[in-house]
Amino acid sequence: MKLERIGDTHLDHREYLEFINDANRDNVDWVPFGSVESLRTFLFLYPDYDPSKHLAIIVNKAIVADLFMKIHSVKPVVAEIALNIARDWRRRGLGERLLSTALGMLDQSIDVIRIILSPGNREILQFAKDSSFTVLTQVDFTHDLRLIEPVHTPPGYNIQPVKTDQLEEVTFLRNQIFGTVHREEELKTLIEEGAISTNIIIATVYGEVVGYCIGEKDTRTPSKEGLIAEIGVKQEHRRKGIGKAMLLMNLDWLKSKGCNRVTINSKSDNTRALRLYEASGFNILRVKEKIAEKSRIAR
Repeated sequence: MKLERIGDTHLDHREYLEFINDANRDNVDWVPFGSVESLRTFLFLYPDYDPSKHLAIIVNKAIVADLFMKIHSVKPVVAEIALNIARDWRRRGLGERLLSTALGMLDQSIDVIRIILSPGNREILQFAKDSSFTVLTQVDFTHDLRLIEPVHTPPGYNIQPVKTDQLEEVTFLRNQIFGTVHREEELKTLIEEGAISTNIIIATVYGEVVGYCIGEKDTRTPSKEGLIAEIGVKQEHRRKGIGKAMLLMNLDWLKSKGCNRVTINSKSDNTRALRLYEASGFNILRVKEKIAEKSRIAR
C-alpha cells in the first residue's frame, strides 16, 4: 500500500468520482457528485482546497482511502478534515494511518481541527478520542410533505426563486453568514447539474437579498426524499419569519418534484436553527455523532 499526496499522482477525476461516491453510499448526509465538472467545482477548484494536503492510499493503482484538509483562514483558523474509505477496505487501519499523517502536517497557525464523521470513517473515532478530540452531535429532522402549512410572507419582504443575476449576491451573503469562500460558479453548477435538481429560494427587501434556502432532489434514484441543503438569513433580518417562509416554499417545490418527505440537519447546539425547524413542522429523526473537534485556543 502506498500513501501519496494527490499532487504527486496522475489522478483520473472520473475514477476519483466513482471512488468518493461509492465510499459514501451509506452516508445519509452525502449528496453525490453528479459529474466530473461538479467534482472539480466543489472540490478541486474550491479556494480552500490544497492538493498537497490531499492524501491517498493506493493499491494496484486504485485509491482505496483518502483524506483531504481544507484550511479556512478566517479567524479562528480551522483545518477541516474529510476522510473516505472504500467499503471493502474498512477496518484495516487505513483511517488511522491517514489521520495521524495529516495531523503531523499541521502547524501552529491552526486554531481548530475539525474531522467530519460518516458511517464509512467511524473506525477513526476511537483514535480521535484518544487524541483529545471532542465529539459533537448533529440532529437530523424530517418533514412529512402531506402536512405543509401555507407560506406566510413577512410584511415588507419578497420570497421567490432566485434569478441568475442574483447568484453573485447570494454567494456574498453565504460567505458573510458562514465565513466561507464559496464562489458564484458553485451555485450555477448546482442549478445546471441535471443529476441533482436544485431550487434556491431567496428573501429580498428593497431589492437586497437578505436570506436564501437551497432545496435538492437526487433525480437518479427512486427515492421520494428531498433535502434542505442550506439556509441562511442575514443577522439583522432574523426572527421575522423569513427563514420559515423560505423553508415552506422549498417544501412546496420538493413536493411538486414527487417527494413525500424532506430532511434537514443542524448541529445539536444550534438552538436558533433547532427552533426554526420545529416551528416549520420538522420532527427529530435521529441524533448522531457528526464532528470530532479539537481546539488549540487557550481558554
